[in-house]
Amino acid sequence: MPKNARGVMFYLASRQPKVADVEVTSSQDKRKLTLRINRISKDDAWVRLEPVQGFLPGARYRFRFVSKHAAWSNPDEISVTIDNEAVSTAGNYVVAPASRPAHKVIVVPTSSGSCVEPVTAVVQEFTYSIPASLQRYRDILTYDAQLLPLPGAPKATAHVLEWPLPVPVLYDNGNFSLGSGFSQRYDSRNNAIVAACGPKQGRVRLVGFVGFPEVDRPAHRTPVVDIDLNRNAEGRCDALDALDALVHSVNWRKPDASLRELCQGSLARSFRDVDGPLRAVESEAWEKELSFLYAMSPTCNLVALGHLWHTGQFDARPQTLHLLGTALETGMRRAKRAQHDAAVRALAYVIEQFPPPRRRTMAQQLLRPVQPVLVDALAEPSPLRPDELAHLIDLGGPLTPALRRKVGLIANGKTATQAQARRLLGIAD
Repeated sequence: MPKNARGVMFYLASRQPKVADVEVTSSQDKRKLTLRINRISKDDAWVRLEPVQGFLPGARYRFRFVSKHAAWSNPDEISVTIDNEAVSTAGNYVVAPASRPAHKVIVVPTSSGSCVEPVTAVVQEFTYSIPASLQRYRDILTYDAQLLPLPGAPKATAHVLEWPLPVPVLYDNGNFSLGSGFSQRYDSRNNAIVAACGPKQGRVRLVGFVGFPEVDRPAHRTPVVDIDLNRNAEGRCDALDALDALVHSVNWRKPDASLRELCQGSLARSFRDVDGPLRAVESEAWEKELSFLYAMSPTCNLVALGHLWHTGQFDARPQTLHLLGTALETGMRRAKRAQHDAAVRALAYVIEQFPPPRRRTMAQQLLRPVQPVLVDALAEPSPLRPDELAHLIDLGGPLTPALRRKVGLIANGKTATQAQARRLLGIAD
């Protein structure tokens, strides 16, 4: 910290903190060190622990909470080194939105509030611009933001837990916030406004707050920025496109980490519960996940398997592909329409990830058990993705007599998929 820092910020769960609860020591500062506690806010457990004599440049100080207490999540100690130079917090502070919003996968709480799941959302990221003199301390400043109400817009409540949300909200790593003073969740690089896909969310107004409470108060307010979440949004509100883009562009060298962070509970349990590589997940775990499809699980698990096969990290023997295909057929038969469609979409993606020399063979081994459920989907009055369905059925290899009869009924009917069925049977239009 700079030499004009007044103290360190510390979270004390007790509403009546005492000087005797904390000690400060320094091997470089030989003075008799005494502390005072500065309550920044009456309603805030964050306090500033201030050495009465001030800091010495170049010295390192250790602050410790020494009183006995029940278990809590905040640290009991903090160490700081004091620089030789003082800083001024005066200058320009700006909240800077990314050039355009984008459709991305984010993690949100489920309706119970106890778990999280991935969803696709409209995401407007933003960062903070601060004075050059503070760049050295960028990561220890405090950051907060607020969305200002617009005339006629629906109001958010302070108890927003369930997705989809009725209004755009501030977001950070699975937490929703309406802005409430200094927030330890937000930092200089990890900030966003999110809105549910679908209904038009319109414009929002964003204001930021940047503080250096170890040096001075209050926080510096940024100018208000108007943002249109509907204008020129990048990508589509499609789970597969958004997840593939994040895995392969944001963290191309570490797709395991991206999938673990984004998909979390929708991935094979032996991967999400153990801090190991994706390639260590056994085929039985993938079978279990593919046999029961929910939320974004078909997209998450098939994208993960596609990555493993594309990079040669997973078993591609015929019996393994057949077992995974059999599990997926079971999952698709009992899945809701949205998950069934997502599985079809992700299957087409997985086939493209197979190594080109073996693509046709591996596709047939994986898709052969899935053919019956794909044919049933094609036979529906208004099937989703009929061309994709027909392509996957074809890749599954020659039809059994029973499936050929079903496809023949589609070809002789008057549904929108008649042409696809005729091509599968080799009948020219």
